[in-house]
Amino acid sequence: MKLQGTLRFEIVKFVFSYLMVGIAGFNTPALAQNKLTLGIATSVGDTVGLIDVRENFAALSTAISTGLKASVAVSAVSPTLLQGAFEQNGFDIMLVLTSDAWKAQNQNAWKILALSEDREGNVVTLMSRSGIKINNLSDLKGKKIGSSGTFTRDVLNALLKQNGISPQAVEMRDARDPEALVYFINNSFSDVVALRDPALIKQLTAIGAEAFFKTDPIPVYAVIVNPKISLEQLDKIKQVIITFQLPAVLSQRTKIKAFKPLSSEHSLALSLFD
Repeated sequence: MKLQGTLRFEIVKFVFSYLMVGIAGFNTPALAQNKLTLGIATSVGDTVGLIDVRENFAALSTAISTGLKASVAVSAVSPTLLQGAFEQNGFDIMLVLTSDAWKAQNQNAWKILALSEDREGNVVTLMSRSGIKINNLSDLKGKKIGSSGTFTRDVLNALLKQNGISPQAVEMRDARDPEALVYFINNSFSDVVALRDPALIKQLTAIGAEAFFKTDPIPVYAVIVNPKISLEQLDKIKQVIITFQLPAVLSQRTKIKAFKPLSSEHSLALSLFD
């Protein structure tokens, strides 16, 4: 009987220890278990129509995995689910458009670690069709405005807001393909278009469209981290991101040259999204 009592005690102690380990593991941050979750917005690189973001950004996830000696689970996140991801802290790291990153930092305490340094596409240009005279942004009220892509649309909406123009005061027209903006102007489907492709700007100029406004360069993409990440791990992730050498194929598809840490030089451009 004494042996059975000892055995029962040992079994109870084992089960208790097992449960405590399980509970501790459940509450331990992913980084402490050498596991990371990386969420990539499907709208990232929307000008090239990414099909599988996990494959296209595999080099980035591999760099994070190697630099932090952690396994990285990558998931694509629909733009419609981004706000939920920010609020529920469902990821350790996320790669999103800068406009979304600014919202995540200001509203949900996520931390912007790095912003993209882009080869092109980080300046949004507004062009009017021939015969439409635009002197300043306030003249956009009542106009038909075409745009394409999440980033360009976010910048356009921010510009309208800064100039006191409500969404109801203009007629917004989205083009799935940026090249359709040339058709919009050429056929009076839009009075104004917002775009960031230098080649399309040349095409529009050739048919009489006039550029009347350009933004400062705005980093298109941002890397953000969960507010629950420790400062020590945050610094490690930051070093991996800003020293990451982008493969040529990734740079070609996304137009990203490198990632740079958030600094005061970005403040003017980012204030657009306040």
